[in-house]
Amino acid sequence: MSTKKPTIWLNNNLKQYLKPKNLILGIPNDISPFTYWRWLNATSIEQLTEKEIKLGEYAREEEQKISKIYFSNKSIPNALIPKIIYPLFNNQKPIKKTPSLFAIYAAFIVASQEFIDVLYNFCLGENQIEKLLFYNPKKDKLEDSSFYFINICESYKYCQMVINPSITREYLRTKDESIIYHTPENQEELNNFLFSKEALFCPVDIWHDLSIYRSIFMSDRLRLALFNSKLKRDISLLSCNLTSN
Repeated sequence: MSTKKPTIWLNNNLKQYLKPKNLILGIPNDISPFTYWRWLNATSIEQLTEKEIKLGEYAREEEQKISKIYFSNKSIPNALIPKIIYPLFNNQKPIKKTPSLFAIYAAFIVASQEFIDVLYNFCLGENQIEKLLFYNPKKDKLEDSSFYFINICESYKYCQMVINPSITREYLRTKDESIIYHTPENQEELNNFLFSKEALFCPVDIWHDLSIYRSIFMSDRLRLALFNSKLKRDISLLSCNLTSN
């Protein structure tokens, strides 16, 4: 029986984006939970005080600032890292079950305790993981949660070439004319990319490739651990084609 060659794996972000939760991250951290939650749940601007309206505008500005850092896969200053997670609606039922990995607003990746328990057994480097507090609006207080904010800021460039550029989606061209591609959404799209065999020796087990926008790659050993932990129902990983030398 032939043994399958080791490879690296691309997280299919689309699976997380298609599982929206009625949750929102507290951005920024310096607005009190009750004030921020009231602003989120207001049905009309008339319900808010002038101070709350200004806080809402400030929150949007801060979210844009953090999004710019996050989508560039850069390290977020500790003071800006989201530390609270909120229910989006005031009539939301208690959260009993969530996927092990999901995205808020199809953007920010949030993980469960089960996923983090696996991840902490691997090399993470400078990637950021922040445990979140949950704001309970009925009690108007912060409570412990099993949610974690993840920022993948370990970045490498293992993507060597695109086999057929005409069918690959470009995200942008940089000032030096380097091309950054959209993240492939299925195996067929990913098969158009070829990665260096050096990726097998990446110093971390989860990282971003500089050539592919918002990409999250995982090592073979991390993929196997997630598979064995029965978290595969929430995670879709696509196998990458590597160079032969």
